[in-house]
Amino acid sequence: MPRGYRFRLIAFNAVALIGLVFLLLIDKDEMLIQYGTHGARTMTVLLWAGWGVLVVFFNFLILRGLARSMRRPKKSIPSMVLDEKELTDIDKVADQIFRIRQEKPQLKDIFAQCMNQVDIAKEKQAAIRTVFTHTKSKMDDVVATIDDAVLAMCSNFNKILKRAILWTPEDASRSIRSGSDDIHRKYMQLHLNKNEEILDMCSKLISETLSYIEESDSGTDSSVSLESTTSMIRTLRAMSGAAKNPFES
Repeated sequence: MPRGYRFRLIAFNAVALIGLVFLLLIDKDEMLIQYGTHGARTMTVLLWAGWGVLVVFFNFLILRGLARSMRRPKKSIPSMVLDEKELTDIDKVADQIFRIRQEKPQLKDIFAQCMNQVDIAKEKQAAIRTVFTHTKSKMDDVVATIDDAVLAMCSNFNKILKRAILWTPEDASRSIRSGSDDIHRKYMQLHLNKNEEILDMCSKLISETLSYIEESDSGTDSSVSLESTTSMIRTLRAMSGAAKNPFES
C-alpha cells in the first residue's frame, strides 16, 4: 500500500477510535435527565448512526482512491536511450529526443537546443553532399569527416539523454535551496556546448573546402591551400574522436 494512503487510513481510523471511546463514555443518566427517555434514546441512535456512517464513508473514499491508484498504469522509465546501432543514426537520435522530451517537459530548453543542433547537423550533411555532387568534386574525405562529426554529436546527445532520464524536478529544487548549480543540467549544457564547437568547425571546414574548389576550378591561384583545409579536418576529427586523418600519409 502506498505510504500516503496508509497514513490517511491510520489517521482517520485513529480519529474514529477516539469517537468510539467518546460514545462509550457518554453519561447516559445525564442524557436521560436532559432529554428524557425518548429523547435520550433518539440522541443515542443518532450519535451511533452518524459515527458509523462517517467511518464507512471515509474508509470507502480512502480505499477507492487506493484501488484507483493501483489500477493506474505506472509511468514507465525510458530505456537507456540508444544502442550502438541507433547511435550512428541522427534521425533515430531525434526520435529519442522527442520521446524523452514528453517525459521531462521541465527540460524543454535543453531539448530545444538538442533539436536545433540536430536540424543544423542534418542540413550540413545534406548540403555538403549536394554541393560536392554538383561540382563533381572528389573531396570524399571531407564528407566522411562531416559524417564523423555528426556521429560525435550523436554520442553527445546520447550522454545528454541519459542524464535527462536521471534528472528529476527535486534536483532543481535542491539546487535552488542550496544555492548551487544543478549538476545534471550543467552536464547536459556542457555537451551541448561541445556540439556547438563541432558545428562551428563543420561550418569553417565546408567554407574553406568550397573556397578551395571554386578557386581551383576557375584556374586562378588559390588563396586557400589544401594544407589549410586538411588542418581543419585534423582538428575536427580530433574533436569528434575520429580515426587518423585520411589526408595524411
